[in-house]
Amino acid sequence: VPVTVPTPIGTAKAIIMRDPDGYFVEAIQATPAIIAATDAQPARGGGRGRQGATPPQPSQIVGAVMGLTVRDMDETLKYWNGVLAMEMPQATTFANDQAMLDLMGLPSGASYRISSGVISGSSARLEFIEIKGVPRKAFDLRVTDAMACGMALRIGHIRDVLAKIKSSGGRVLSKDEALVEWSDTIRNVFVKDPNGLNLEL
Repeated sequence: VPVTVPTPIGTAKAIIMRDPDGYFVEAIQATPAIIAATDAQPARGGGRGRQGATPPQPSQIVGAVMGLTVRDMDETLKYWNGVLAMEMPQATTFANDQAMLDLMGLPSGASYRISSGVISGSSARLEFIEIKGVPRKAFDLRVTDAMACGMALRIGHIRDVLAKIKSSGGRVLSKDEALVEWSDTIRNVFVKDPNGLNLEL
Protein backbone atom coordinates (compact mmCIF):
# COMPACT_ATOMS: atom_id res chain seq x y z
CA VAL A 1 0.00 0.00 0.00
CA PRO A 2 1.15 3.63 -0.43
CA VAL A 3 3.37 4.99 2.35
CA THR A 4 3.62 8.63 3.48
CA VAL A 5 7.29 9.59 3.19
CA PRO A 6 9.57 12.62 2.71
CA THR A 7 10.16 13.11 -1.05
CA PRO A 8 11.75 15.73 -3.37
CA ILE A 9 8.32 17.44 -3.53
CA GLY A 10 7.71 17.39 0.23
CA THR A 11 5.88 14.83 2.34
CA ALA A 12 3.72 12.76 0.01
CA LYS A 13 2.33 9.29 -0.53
CA ALA A 14 4.54 6.94 -2.52
CA ILE A 15 4.63 3.30 -3.59
CA ILE A 16 7.28 1.17 -5.30
CA MET A 17 6.26 -1.40 -7.94
CA ARG A 18 7.69 -3.27 -10.91
CA ASP A 19 6.88 -2.56 -14.55
CA PRO A 20 6.30 -5.50 -16.96
CA ASP A 21 10.06 -5.74 -17.68
CA GLY A 22 10.95 -5.96 -14.00
CA TYR A 23 12.22 -2.41 -13.48
CA PHE A 24 11.40 -0.71 -10.19
CA VAL A 25 9.13 2.33 -10.48
CA GLU A 26 8.43 4.64 -7.54
CA ALA A 27 5.18 6.56 -7.95
CA ILE A 28 4.91 9.70 -5.81
CA GLN A 29 1.53 11.40 -5.50
CA ALA A 30 2.01 15.02 -6.51
CA THR A 31 0.56 17.79 -4.37
CA PRO A 32 -2.49 19.71 -5.68
CA ALA A 33 -0.31 22.83 -6.16
CA ILE A 34 2.07 20.98 -8.49
CA ILE A 35 -0.79 19.46 -10.49
CA ALA A 36 -2.49 22.88 -10.79
CA ALA A 37 0.74 24.47 -12.05
CA THR A 38 1.15 21.70 -14.62
CA ASP A 39 -2.46 22.00 -15.80
CA ALA A 40 -2.03 25.77 -16.27
CA GLN A 41 0.81 25.38 -18.80
CA PRO A 42 -0.17 26.11 -22.43
CA ALA A 43 -0.70 23.17 -24.73
CA ARG A 44 2.05 22.17 -27.15
CA GLY A 45 2.15 24.45 -30.17
CA GLY A 46 1.61 27.67 -28.22
CA GLY A 47 -2.17 27.34 -27.98
CA ARG A 48 -2.77 27.99 -31.69
CA GLY A 49 -5.16 25.03 -32.00
CA ARG A 50 -8.63 24.97 -33.48
CA GLN A 51 -11.01 27.54 -31.96
CA GLY A 52 -13.12 25.92 -29.26
CA ALA A 53 -11.19 22.64 -29.37
CA THR A 54 -11.29 20.58 -26.19
CA PRO A 55 -7.90 20.88 -24.46
CA PRO A 56 -5.98 17.61 -24.07
CA GLN A 57 -6.22 15.84 -20.74
CA PRO A 58 -3.15 16.45 -18.56
CA SER A 59 -0.72 13.56 -18.21
CA GLN A 60 -0.79 11.57 -15.00
CA ILE A 61 3.01 12.05 -14.90
CA VAL A 62 4.00 15.56 -13.83
CA GLY A 63 7.72 15.05 -13.17
CA ALA A 64 10.43 12.41 -12.92
CA VAL A 65 13.62 11.44 -11.09
CA MET A 66 15.98 8.62 -12.11
CA GLY A 67 17.15 6.74 -9.03
CA LEU A 68 20.22 4.51 -8.77
CA THR A 69 21.05 2.20 -5.88
CA VAL A 70 24.83 2.44 -5.39
CA ARG A 71 27.35 0.18 -3.70
CA ASP A 72 29.46 2.94 -2.14
CA MET A 73 28.28 6.56 -2.15
CA ASP A 74 31.74 8.07 -1.74
CA GLU A 75 33.14 6.03 -4.64
CA THR A 76 30.10 6.90 -6.77
CA LEU A 77 30.36 10.66 -6.15
CA LYS A 78 34.10 10.57 -6.79
CA TYR A 79 33.38 9.10 -10.25
CA TRP A 80 30.36 11.21 -11.19
CA ASN A 81 31.73 14.51 -9.82
CA GLY A 82 35.45 13.99 -10.27
CA VAL A 83 35.58 12.08 -13.57
CA LEU A 84 32.32 13.11 -15.27
CA ALA A 85 32.44 16.66 -13.83
CA MET A 86 28.93 16.50 -12.38
CA GLU A 87 27.86 18.56 -9.36
CA MET A 88 25.94 16.03 -7.27
CA PRO A 89 25.77 17.16 -3.61
CA GLN A 90 27.39 15.23 -0.79
CA ALA A 91 25.13 12.54 0.60
CA THR A 92 23.02 12.94 3.68
CA THR A 93 24.02 10.96 6.75
CA PHE A 94 22.64 7.44 7.09
CA ALA A 95 19.00 7.45 8.21
CA ASN A 96 16.50 4.78 9.16
CA ASP A 97 13.12 6.49 8.82
CA GLN A 98 10.63 3.65 9.23
CA ALA A 99 8.31 4.96 6.51
CA MET A 100 11.17 4.98 3.98
CA LEU A 101 12.21 1.46 5.03
CA ASP A 102 8.59 0.33 4.58
CA LEU A 103 8.44 2.00 1.15
CA MET A 104 11.54 0.13 -0.04
CA GLY A 105 10.57 -3.13 1.65
CA LEU A 106 13.63 -3.03 3.90
CA PRO A 107 13.82 -4.64 7.35
CA SER A 108 14.15 -2.69 10.57
CA GLY A 109 17.85 -2.18 11.24
CA ALA A 110 18.62 -1.22 7.64
CA SER A 111 19.66 2.35 6.87
CA TYR A 112 20.18 4.51 3.80
CA ARG A 113 21.71 7.77 2.62
CA ILE A 114 20.81 9.83 -0.43
CA SER A 115 22.41 12.32 -2.82
CA SER A 116 19.90 14.08 -5.08
CA GLY A 117 20.60 16.70 -7.74
CA VAL A 118 20.16 17.82 -11.33
CA ILE A 119 22.26 16.38 -14.17
CA SER A 120 24.57 19.16 -15.36
CA GLY A 121 23.31 21.02 -18.43
CA SER A 122 19.77 19.63 -18.13
CA SER A 123 16.65 19.69 -15.99
CA ALA A 124 16.76 15.92 -15.44
CA ARG A 125 16.94 14.91 -11.79
CA LEU A 126 19.17 12.09 -10.55
CA GLU A 127 19.18 10.43 -7.13
CA PHE A 128 21.76 8.05 -5.68
CA ILE A 129 20.84 5.92 -2.66
CA GLU A 130 23.19 3.71 -0.65
CA ILE A 131 21.64 1.07 1.60
CA LYS A 132 23.39 -0.81 4.39
CA GLY A 133 22.26 -3.50 6.79
CA VAL A 134 20.98 -5.87 4.06
CA PRO A 135 22.70 -8.60 2.00
CA ARG A 136 23.95 -7.23 -1.31
CA LYS A 137 25.56 -8.66 -4.41
CA ALA A 138 27.06 -7.09 -7.52
CA PHE A 139 24.68 -6.35 -10.41
CA ASP A 140 26.57 -6.03 -13.67
CA LEU A 141 24.80 -6.59 -17.00
CA ARG A 142 26.21 -6.17 -20.49
CA VAL A 143 24.67 -3.53 -22.75
CA THR A 144 23.07 -6.29 -24.85
CA ASP A 145 21.59 -8.27 -21.93
CA ALA A 146 17.85 -8.22 -21.37
CA MET A 147 16.91 -5.64 -18.72
CA ALA A 148 20.39 -4.05 -18.93
CA CYS A 149 19.57 -0.51 -17.85
CA GLY A 150 21.70 2.41 -18.94
CA MET A 151 21.85 6.15 -19.34
CA ALA A 152 22.99 8.38 -22.20
CA LEU A 153 24.88 11.57 -21.32
CA ARG A 154 25.88 14.29 -23.79
CA ILE A 155 29.52 15.21 -23.25
CA GLY A 156 31.15 18.46 -24.35
CA HIS A 157 34.77 17.20 -24.46
CA ILE A 158 34.41 13.46 -24.79
CA ARG A 159 38.09 12.73 -25.55
CA ASP A 160 39.16 14.42 -22.32
CA VAL A 161 36.48 12.60 -20.32
CA LEU A 162 37.42 9.22 -21.82
CA ALA A 163 41.07 9.82 -20.98
CA LYS A 164 40.06 10.66 -17.39
CA ILE A 165 37.99 7.48 -17.14
CA LYS A 166 40.91 5.35 -18.32
CA SER A 167 43.48 7.05 -16.09
CA SER A 168 41.22 6.57 -13.04
CA GLY A 169 40.86 2.83 -13.74
CA GLY A 170 37.30 3.09 -15.06
CA ARG A 171 35.85 0.43 -17.35
CA VAL A 172 35.36 1.10 -21.06
CA LEU A 173 33.11 -1.32 -22.95
CA SER A 174 33.39 -0.23 -26.58
CA LYS A 175 35.78 -2.08 -28.92
CA ASP A 176 39.45 -1.39 -28.18
CA GLU A 177 38.27 1.04 -25.46
CA ALA A 178 38.00 3.64 -28.22
CA LEU A 179 35.48 6.21 -29.37
CA VAL A 180 33.14 5.15 -32.16
CA GLU A 181 33.17 7.82 -34.86
CA TRP A 182 29.71 8.21 -36.45
CA SER A 183 30.38 11.44 -38.31
CA ASP A 184 32.50 14.59 -38.15
CA THR A 185 30.35 15.84 -35.27
CA ILE A 186 29.05 12.73 -33.48
CA ARG A 187 31.08 10.13 -31.61
CA ASN A 188 30.26 7.94 -28.64
CA VAL A 189 31.55 5.29 -26.26
CA PHE A 190 30.03 2.93 -23.68
CA VAL A 191 31.52 2.84 -20.19
CA LYS A 192 30.56 1.47 -16.76
CA ASP A 193 30.21 3.52 -13.60
CA PRO A 194 31.51 1.97 -10.33
CA ASN A 195 28.10 0.34 -9.73
CA GLY A 196 27.97 -1.48 -13.07
CA LEU A 197 25.60 1.02 -14.69
CA ASN A 198 25.99 1.23 -18.47
CA LEU A 199 26.70 4.81 -19.54
CA GLU A 200 26.66 5.90 -23.18
CA LEU A 201 28.72 9.08 -23.57
